[in-house]
Amino acid sequence: MTNGQVEGFSTSGTGPGRYISPPAPPTEVGYAETPPKQSSWPTIIGVIAIVLGAGGALIGCFGALSPFFLDAMMSAMPPQAGQQAIQDVAKDWMAWTIPIALVSVVLALLLLIGGIGLLKRRPWASKTCVAWAIIRILLVAVNSGVGYVIQQKTWDIMSQQDPNLSALPAGFTGGILAATVVFNLLWGWALPVFMLIWFSRRKIKDEVVGWGAPVAAGDASVRCTNPQCQALNRAGADYCAYCGTTLPR
Repeated sequence: MTNGQVEGFSTSGTGPGRYISPPAPPTEVGYAETPPKQSSWPTIIGVIAIVLGAGGALIGCFGALSPFFLDAMMSAMPPQAGQQAIQDVAKDWMAWTIPIALVSVVLALLLLIGGIGLLKRRPWASKTCVAWAIIRILLVAVNSGVGYVIQQKTWDIMSQQDPNLSALPAGFTGGILAATVVFNLLWGWALPVFMLIWFSRRKIKDEVVGWGAPVAAGDASVRCTNPQCQALNRAGADYCAYCGTTLPR
């Protein structure tokens, strides 16, 4: 309130107070800066990776220790016909089963780390997940092959002890074991194959690159055409790393 003005009225001059018009509203429309919407896939895949990584590490630890527990349990039980032969098969393949279980623990921890990196949107997370996927595919193939041989030898011993099993049609056992191997491969390869396909997409690669250090204004870059984003992206990118808008070429 200035001298000579009271609540929008002028008291200067003669006569009653004169009304002073309020300031005119702005004639230009302004836009509040809206932060670009982040994609949701890093959170979804990251949570899945963390859950499966933590669970896989626990399962791998149990798989590495279970042969020793099984051997102790069998030793404490009264000997049964054919039981020793089955136990010997498990012992003969411990040189394979235990290292496979230990490697699976390391891989599970690698997946866990990759999932945490995805949640934090770190550029190294995609490479970690791709490395996990490649090694996981190889490990699943080896584990399925070893499991098939162990199951085949175990089934042969059981067939010798049980006439009902030996009377099954020829090829029945082989079909069951082959179906088990196929199921193990499909189940074990599902997530790794998805990871390889997902992180090979150009749009995903461009977004992951954008998780690194921001592009300086003076560097070779291309600006997003989305008026609500206008972020700087690395030169050669097809999509904006922040909002997914197609970039000009």
